[in-house]
Amino acid sequence: MTRKAFTLIELIIVIVIVSILASIAAPIMMGTQNKAIKAEAYAALGTIRSAERLYYLENREYANVDDFSDPASVIKSFIAPGDLNGQYFSEECYAISSVSPLHVSCYPGLSDPAKAPKASIVRGWTEIYMIVMDEDGHIWEEGSRGGGGGHASSSQ
Repeated sequence: MTRKAFTLIELIIVIVIVSILASIAAPIMMGTQNKAIKAEAYAALGTIRSAERLYYLENREYANVDDFSDPASVIKSFIAPGDLNGQYFSEECYAISSVSPLHVSCYPGLSDPAKAPKASIVRGWTEIYMIVMDEDGHIWEEGSRGGGGGHASSSQ
């Protein structure tokens, strides 16, 4: 006699095993996504930092730009249109809030979904989470997704 079907117990065991594996994998995947989001912001701030340093070398001052998507922006000669657009952030989310000292921030909630396909994932971070760069090129995170105002410094 050959068996052609699974018993109810076997199916329940398989469902339990799959659900345990899924519950383990979900947090790992979310952590990886958060790292990718931060890496994109850090990379764009590094691009802005390089452009600001070039501008400073030519003009002995930093460029004051509120919106990097503005075609009349003086710093556009150092950053090509679309260079700051990524999967999670678009150029609109980056702003220079001060030039003495230089203070560049990424406000994720301002990102344009038309230019950043996954912008909806980070739009809820507005006013809770920022990535900031100063004139020395130090990049850090202000605030946190669950509150708590961390300040993790990273120099690139």
